[in-house]
Formats: sequence, C-alpha cells, structure tokens
Amino acid sequence: MTKYPIIHFLRSAMVAHWLIAFLAVACVIGGCLPSASSFQTSLPFIVLLATLLLHLSLVLFHRLRRHDIKRDWTFLATHLGIWLALLSGMAGAGCDKTLRAIISQKGMTTEAIDADGYVNRLPYSLQLQDFHIETNATDGSPMQYSATVLVDGKPAVIAVNSPYSVNIAEDIYLMDYSDEANGTVCLMTIERQPLKYAMLAGICLLLVGSVFYGIRKLKRRSFIIVAAGFIFIYLLQPGIHDPGLAPVLRSAWFTPHVAAYMFSYCIFGCAFLLAVAGLLRRNGDYLRSTDLLVGIGMAFLTFGMLSGCIWAKQAWGSYWTWDPKETWAAATWCAYLMYIHRRLSTTGSHVINYIWLIFGFLIIQMCWYGINFLPSAVGSLHRYSM
Repeated sequence: MTKYPIIHFLRSAMVAHWLIAFLAVACVIGGCLPSASSFQTSLPFIVLLATLLLHLSLVLFHRLRRHDIKRDWTFLATHLGIWLALLSGMAGAGCDKTLRAIISQKGMTTEAIDADGYVNRLPYSLQLQDFHIETNATDGSPMQYSATVLVDGKPAVIAVNSPYSVNIAEDIYLMDYSDEANGTVCLMTIERQPLKYAMLAGICLLLVGSVFYGIRKLKRRSFIIVAAGFIFIYLLQPGIHDPGLAPVLRSAWFTPHVAAYMFSYCIFGCAFLLAVAGLLRRNGDYLRSTDLLVGIGMAFLTFGMLSGCIWAKQAWGSYWTWDPKETWAAATWCAYLMYIHRRLSTTGSHVINYIWLIFGFLIIQMCWYGINFLPSAVGSLHRYSM
C-alpha cells in the first residue's frame, strides 16, 4: 500500500486532522441553518462524508494488515464503529422511507403518505382497537400513551418509546393522537430502514471502544467509583419520577444519557480552565493534564451521544436526524476528537492545542443552551410534546 503515494496520503494523520476540522466547521454551520435537510443533502457535505469514509477504510485496512488485533482492538472497534455507522447512514439515505398513517376505530387503513405527499399502499392493514392514557395519580398529568392496533387483524400494543416491529426492516411508531367526536384518532409513523441493524452494530462497536478507552484513562479504582455512582443514579432515576416529564422522556435511557453528558461537560470545563491558564502562562505544562481530562470527557460524551441515538430510534424511529441539537453535539464531538488526534499523532504547537480546547468548550455552550436562541431550534425534536 505504501508504494502508492496517494494511498499513503489519504490515510495519513494530516488528512484525518483536516477532515475532522472540516466536519466540525460543517456541523457548526449546519447547526445554524433553519433546515436540516438542506445541510445533510448538500453536495459539499456529502463529498466530505464520502472522503471521510474512504479515509477510514484505508486506515482500517492498514491496521488489519498488521495482524495485531489484540493490541489494536480498541482502535479497531471505535474506527470500525464509525465506518459502519457512516456507511449505513449514507447508504440508508437512499433506501430509508418514512410514512405517516392516520388510524381510527371506524375502519381499516391500508395507505400511508410519504414525505413528498404521495400515497403508498401498505402490505398490511392497520386499525385502532383501543387507546389508553396512563396518568399520574398525584396531579393527573399524562405519563404514557399506548394504542392497541390491529395489524392485519393481529393485536399489537404500540406506545411512546415502544414501537412495533412488523419485520426486520419496518417499525410502527405512535406519534400523536386526537380526540374527535367519532372517537380517538392516532397518527402513526412507519419507518422502513433496511440497514437499521448495521447502524446499530456500528453504534455498539463505537460505544464499546469508547468505554474501554475511558477505562484506560481512568485508574481502576476511580472507574469503579464513577461506575457505582452512575448505577446509583440510574436506579434512583429521579427524572423518571418527575410528574412533569413528557411521556417521551420517560425512558430507561433518560438518566444515563443526561448524566453522561453533564459529567463530560464538567470534565471539559476543567480542561478549558487549564487551557486558558496555559495560554496565559505561554507554556505547554498543562497538556498532560488536559490529555487525561479530554480522554475521560470524550468517553462520557460518546456514551451520552450514542445512548441518545438508541433512545431516538425507540422514540422517533431514526438514530440520527441532524436535528439542531444533534448537529451541535456532533460539532462538539469533532472538536475534541480533533484535539485527541493532534496529541496522538504529533506534539504540535501547544497554543493550537489550547485553542482547540477553548473552541470545543464554546461549542458546548452553544449545544447546551445557546441553541435555544437560534432560529434553527424552532421545530426541533428536542422540544418535547409527548
């Protein structure tokens, strides 16, 4: 492979740095746009993702030729996970389909509308048999919506965060309901995603790789303490017991998703303070500490982002939709990924490294609360109503 200079160049660390930097900037721009579709379908962004996919393919092939999988397995798991998720997402963009159907108790529904407004005939019939609202005994607020739907005459219970799988590539989601004079009417979303399990495999590989990367950064005793704290928070699940939560937030992923993000933000905040101190002192004495902090924070940030992807699939039918919140989260992830790659591949200028840490922390502020002031947040999936 090294006989060909172009191949060696495309899998080089310098190309990785530029691709990650461009992706971070693209996500920042996309997070400010009012339409996610115009961002994810633009030609420059597609070319950027295709180039990144090619780079990952060459890097993985080069590492696998070493036959040292035992030593490189964390690297291979994370990069193979990104490669598989990216490939599934790009290929799935052409074959995935979202349909919407309105069902009631009055009769069977055999048609659904796609995103372009065309009527599609379903290979099965849908009919609402029963609709149930579980309310809080204290204040009467809704805790869960569920519908018993006849799918080709067979009853299936579909609830918020609990879709029904028709087959390996098709799921039905309960999205909304309305009480009318003739009874309850439900809006169902049908997601056809032939590559959904390939995407899930990529997410799981990246999740496992990032967790063990974090364990390596933490001392064993410290990791046990942090893990015990997360298990304790998860078992208590204070958010789940909040009667004011929308039903879509009443998920087993709520606590680990939010807690992992908050913990990573705190860690990155410490790295930010050290970066500012390093710039003021004009030396690289703090880089070893920031390396450790960013490694731990990146592990928790990745866990928070990927657990959110799995939750989004359960709630809305898609792992990733380039929602403004998701787009800014991707920009945050890319910013700190850039720092890690710079530190692993070259010493570089400590000033540039500190600037990347400050840049990443500023993106966190936009992802956390600054996005609420952007026009792109209007209609965001993260403005929960169910």
